[in-house]
Amino acid sequence: FLDWVRKRTGNSGYSLKDNFFILATKAKAFKIEWGFGISEIKEFAAIGHGREFALAALHLGQSVHDAIKVACRLDLYCEEPINVIVLGDEDE
Repeated sequence: FLDWVRKRTGNSGYSLKDNFFILATKAKAFKIEWGFGISEIKEFAAIGHGREFALAALHLGQSVHDAIKVACRLDLYCEEPINVIVLGDEDE
């Protein structure tokens, strides 16, 4: 994973220790924090700037897209466009 991130960012000295990631498969999703603290996401999660606003919107029943729109409106460091990736289908 670290090799992939370094290649993607062009930063050969890139370290995971101060970053957060969400790693998703078709069956499960995980949040990776502070390098290698890994926890399974049971309901929903958000990372990065605006995460508190997005999480509040999700708790209030908003869709993922609308929760991110809320974060973009309320956090100076968030901005559109919004790209939502759907992994799998409830019918599968």
